[in-house]
Formats: sequence, structure tokens, C-alpha cells
Amino acid sequence: MSLSPVAEAYLTALLRGDPRAARVIVDTALTDGMRLQELYLDVFQQALYEVGRRWQDGEATVAQEHLATATTQTLAARLSSWLAAVPESGRTAVVTGTEGELHALGPRFVGDFLEGEGWTVIDLGASTPSADLVRAVAEHRPELVCLSTTLPANLAQAQAAVAGLRRLPDRPLIAVGGGAYRRDPAIAREIGADVHAADAAEFLQVIGGR
Repeated sequence: MSLSPVAEAYLTALLRGDPRAARVIVDTALTDGMRLQELYLDVFQQALYEVGRRWQDGEATVAQEHLATATTQTLAARLSSWLAAVPESGRTAVVTGTEGELHALGPRFVGDFLEGEGWTVIDLGASTPSADLVRAVAEHRPELVCLSTTLPANLAQAQAAVAGLRRLPDRPLIAVGGGAYRRDPAIAREIGADVHAADAAEFLQVIGGR
């Protein structure tokens, strides 16, 4: 994977276990004019993909992967208010991770980007049980539900969640994404989703065109 100089420096700080250096790299990039969406997608996302690849190949430890994720979550939480816009009435989305998923950054990125477009976002975090997700959606009646699944083993849970959402009388648009889909919309269609996107930027393009 070819990383930009900023993403490479950020990755190095993550693997070194140096959250302070990671924060300085982010602050410097923003001061130099990098847009927040570019930071999320080209730095945070790409660096974490590389950390995950190294962990799978035995080149990074579980502790390094956990610290990289926690550091990025902290920085994203600090920056998310910069993306937010005044909510537009009637545009509400629920974002969450599939039951069994411990990865919350994907839904977080999508939620932050939606807020930047003026949506009201209800973030249920990682690993929301399917039945609880359906109850929350029935209560809040959002226009959109975004469901992230990283591990292929959790696609059965994603399918169960989608099936429950589709049975709601006033069902929302159901969007899915995450590594489990391998960038293949056919897998999303097989579990009954309405929309698939490879990342948060593509997701906004897809939703904006509907």
C-alpha cells in the first residue's frame, strides 16, 4: 500500500505507540490546509488499513492495533465537531456496527460525514444486537440506517439485522459497508441491503444521488 507522507508519519507514530506525536502530525496537517474529510480518509483510514494488514501478517501486535484504533478514535472525537453542520429538519440517520463487531471507527466516520451534511446522527456504537437495533429504529424512525461489518463471519448477523429492519412498517433506507463486503455490492444485495459503499466518501456520493 502506498501512503502519503502524512499518512506514513501518522502510521509510524501509531506503531511506535506515541499518541502525542500522532496528534501533532494531525494538527500540523490541518494547519497546512488539509481538509478534514481528506484527513479522515487518506490519513486515518489508510493508516489503520495498514496497521490491520500488518497485524494479520504478524508484523504488528494486538496491542499495537488496539492502541492505533484508540488513538484514532480519540482524535476523531476531538475533530468531529468541526465537521458538524446545523441539522436539517427530518434528516435523521442511525449508524452502528453489526452485532459481534468491535470496530466502531467505520460507523463513526460515516456519522461524522453525515453530520457535516446536516443530518442528525444517532450513533449506537459497535456491536449493537440486531433486536435492539430494530427497536431503536422503530422508536426514532430515521430516514437512514448505516450498518458496518468488518468481519465476514458477522455477515449472518448483518443479514438478521437487515431482515428485521425491512419488516418495519415505515422502514428506513438500509446502507451497509465495511471490510466484510470486499467492495462487492452483490454481497450487500444478497443480505437485503438497499445501498453499499466502500468507504465514507463513496457513501456520501451514493446517498447524495438518491
